[in-house]
Amino acid sequence: LLGHGTLRAYYTGYINKPLIGLSLKKFKKKCVKLLSQGVWGISLGMIYPPGCFIKKRELEIIFSLARKFNSLVAVHMRNEGDMAEESLCELLEMAQKTNSKLHISHLKVAGKNNWKKIATILKMIRLSREKGLQVTADRYPYTASWTDLDTILPDFVYDKGHQKEIEWLKSKEKRRKVKEVFFQDPLHREDGFFKTILIAQVRGKKLKNFEGKTLQEISGILKKDPFEIMCDILVESRLMATAVFFTMSEENMEKIILEPYTVIGTDSSAKDFNSFSGKPHPRAYGTFPKFIEYFIKSGKISLEQGIRKCTGLSADILGLKYIGYIKKDFQPDIIILDINNVCDKATYKDPVSRPQGIDFVFSKGVLVMQKGEILKERNGHVIQKDI
Repeated sequence: LLGHGTLRAYYTGYINKPLIGLSLKKFKKKCVKLLSQGVWGISLGMIYPPGCFIKKRELEIIFSLARKFNSLVAVHMRNEGDMAEESLCELLEMAQKTNSKLHISHLKVAGKNNWKKIATILKMIRLSREKGLQVTADRYPYTASWTDLDTILPDFVYDKGHQKEIEWLKSKEKRRKVKEVFFQDPLHREDGFFKTILIAQVRGKKLKNFEGKTLQEISGILKKDPFEIMCDILVESRLMATAVFFTMSEENMEKIILEPYTVIGTDSSAKDFNSFSGKPHPRAYGTFPKFIEYFIKSGKISLEQGIRKCTGLSADILGLKYIGYIKKDFQPDIIILDINNVCDKATYKDPVSRPQGIDFVFSKGVLVMQKGEILKERNGHVIQKDI
């Protein structure tokens, strides 16, 4: 997918200003070029800078460009907590206005006080689909997310890039302003909020002992306010800190995954079992085995429906041809497993753990993994979209 944030930052930097004039012209030209070269769609992170600075006009341009090339727009919603319904509405309205394909990245509702909103959110999506809109989503079978620690800060601190953000957190006076706005978010005022934030990975030897601990635990050790500790970690690491956020409901996770339009996704980059740091989210290693164990083996979903959520449905959403199904003239990657023996071993305390029960992996007919061991043979290739 074409990353909106990467391209926007190239032309405007991490600055809170509209994409207009010559910058907009160059942005659109580059989008058209890349879409015409075979990228599968446009990804948009509206919770991260510079995506959080996007306004309605720019959003319409992105959706319209995707529609022109019959591509989807995959969006991390602007807000998944107190404003989750409004954030979804913003996207559904734009998809309807431009008749574009919309994919919601890792659909969720964060914060205990917001969990009840899932009924309305799923209804909004169902009604949009009934009207003919192509709306889909993905989700991982976990109730904690994993992203940069600073994503929970107010948007204004991101304006003008990393150095300016660090200045906001380093200055006592500016930090007080950040704190004031930070706690205006109802999610941040929930009881035990800092117990839900676990430091996963952080740069700096002095900070390594914090990995695997929550901000509340660190607060108890240092006898210091957890908000101040969070800011100190971000300044000391120069924003190179990630965290696991335990803010979701298991019941909601089940409801989302069981929707017919939802596919399974890790929301993680590929991680090596042998070279890693800190305490990464177990989803990087256990998403699909956990889904098989939690949903298929327990009978929450049939084997056929479950496997399609991991394979064919994802191919259908992207528009991949000859992939995702075992059919004549198709070229699927094939996994051979013992469904009864599949077991997820990755946990939050010990995330880098190999699953069991996955016996063989074939990439276009070539055996690339056997009994948990990755072989020397490689048969991957780039899949481009037919224009």
